[in-house]
Amino acid sequence: MTFYPTPEGKLIYCNKTYLDLFGFKSLEEAKNYPIDQLYINSPNRAEFLQTLNSVKKLEHYEAALKTLDGRIIHTIENTTGIFDDAGNLVQIRSYLVDITKLKTVEAATKKLSRAVEQSPASVIITDNEGNIEYVNQKFTLVTGYSFEEVAGKNPRIFKSDFHDQEFYASLWKTLLSTKEWSGEMLNKKKNGELYWESTLISPLVSSDNQITHFVAIKEDITQKKMMIEELIKTKELAERAIKLKDAFIANMSHEIRTPLNGMLGMISIIKESYVQHITNEDYKLFDGINNSSNRLIRTVDMILNYSRLQVGDFLPLSENIDLAPICEDLIGEFQIAARNNSIELSFENLCGETKLYADSYSITIALSNLIDNAIKFTNKGFVKLVLYKESNNLIKMDVRDSGKGIGKDFIPYIFSPYSQEEVGYTRSYEGVGLGLSLVKKFLNLNNADISVISEIGEGSTFTITFFDSVNYS
Repeated sequence: MTFYPTPEGKLIYCNKTYLDLFGFKSLEEAKNYPIDQLYINSPNRAEFLQTLNSVKKLEHYEAALKTLDGRIIHTIENTTGIFDDAGNLVQIRSYLVDITKLKTVEAATKKLSRAVEQSPASVIITDNEGNIEYVNQKFTLVTGYSFEEVAGKNPRIFKSDFHDQEFYASLWKTLLSTKEWSGEMLNKKKNGELYWESTLISPLVSSDNQITHFVAIKEDITQKKMMIEELIKTKELAERAIKLKDAFIANMSHEIRTPLNGMLGMISIIKESYVQHITNEDYKLFDGINNSSNRLIRTVDMILNYSRLQVGDFLPLSENIDLAPICEDLIGEFQIAARNNSIELSFENLCGETKLYADSYSITIALSNLIDNAIKFTNKGFVKLVLYKESNNLIKMDVRDSGKGIGKDFIPYIFSPYSQEEVGYTRSYEGVGLGLSLVKKFLNLNNADISVISEIGEGSTFTITFFDSVNYS
């Protein structure tokens, strides 16, 4: 664009491009607008005129100007002075080139360049044959190579020989199809030290779909991989220790249970052999031996079952079972214990025939433990099993009691192994704290869940939800 001002800064002439760029509607409007006000940093006119008088022509100097609507434009300006015969400056002829877009691209390029140079990841740029053209500071910090040492070389100088030819063939096949490749690579530093990198390589493609460059972004993950490997090893060692512990417990449980059953059998024979000579006091002694032995067997059975579950040795045999007969049998089995505690033990079936696809043994053990717990923690009152269905047709069972209840602080831990609200030798109730943990594990094996609502002094309600019911018409 062209404009001719006087030495005093008054416009004499401009072309249409000048008018359009700054937003003037006419030449007259442009003439009435002071040229110095178009410049962001108005030049010192006296110095400008002195320089122009001296050199006659100013070339390729940049200036920032402002249009009438407030937009900033960047220009390159060439200015020539027109002088009369006496050598006086009478007119100035200026030619502007709008480089605003170029300056915007230049600023973005500088910003991108700074971002790449200061990136926390290593950046490598190669030509389309893989020869290195650029590396950033992080690359030098990680590998120990300067740019001068790797310029023009192929990244194969970092190879550790850990990866086979198939690995690199797959990498290049992906890149040459103009797709990104990402993965982990074991490479070698300048000092020979091996290190792991998480790598993303992208091909740069021209407008005619030709690959011009490759850009690799790499992160040193050596420490991260070492930490993960240590965690995996620690986890495996812990799991192995747990399995060994549980296998040991299972073996010990078996060794204890076998002689106990033999002792119970022999005591029963002795009792029958001398039945005519046994007094009431003797009966109490035999009952004490029998009850204590059965308690020990129950504890051993519980430990054995828990160990089998922990080591994955328990395989449920699922089939269609009816819950009602199981509940009725358990009510009969626990009636004597309930009466001894002045407890009314009952079962209410609100479903009729209710069938599940489940393992009969583990369901029976779970319910047995719940009833046993309810009786143990209820001095008098009731223990009640209620079988019912919800509106969504899910089968549920409540085991309700009027016992001592459970503290709200203990409820989150109640299904954890070896957990008891009272601990130590002075606690009021027998047991090792595995019962409810077993209940939850057995129920989970049968696609069932359990929850509890309880308050101290208000009793407890354990609710089982069965998700695998069998519908019969």
